[in-house]
Amino acid sequence: MPSEPNAIHAPHDPELYVRHRPPARSSLPQNAVDSDGATYSVLSLQRTQQHADTRPYIRGPPDLYDLIYPFVKDADREHVYGVYLNPQHRVISVELVHLGSLTASVIHPREIYKPALQHSAHALAVAHNHPGANAEPSEDDLFFTRQLAHGGDFLGIRLLDSLIIGTDDYVSLKERRAFL
Repeated sequence: MPSEPNAIHAPHDPELYVRHRPPARSSLPQNAVDSDGATYSVLSLQRTQQHADTRPYIRGPPDLYDLIYPFVKDADREHVYGVYLNPQHRVISVELVHLGSLTASVIHPREIYKPALQHSAHALAVAHNHPGANAEPSEDDLFFTRQLAHGGDFLGIRLLDSLIIGTDDYVSLKERRAFL
């Protein structure tokens, strides 16, 4: 991912980045100019109304499951995904951050938080699958989730949930109160 200043990740195409530039003062409508702040607010509102944000929300475990399940439904090994969110909990990016083995995934929290910092994420959610098994968390799953939550507290990037997807079900570690 390019680390260009003011680059915005386009939600519909993971390879497309759009450079944001504030409008030149001469391009602003004269009748909207009370002060620079008021003018910019009017233009931002017009832009928002013209181009509605269609990125999905993550409101809870069902939304996270619906987003990640298509990626892991036929997986033959563990896949760990990071879902990076803006302050309104809209998805900025979904990234496969680790590919494990049939029964385990050895991962460090920095592998999750590096993309969060690159995307300037406000919050994140993590999901991984248990291929050919139920979704009950292992001791390693619980330990890793607690590490992630502590890392997020330190960095100011909130961990919303850690979801484990099984063959026919899922478990939300937030709902199980495995971390706070």
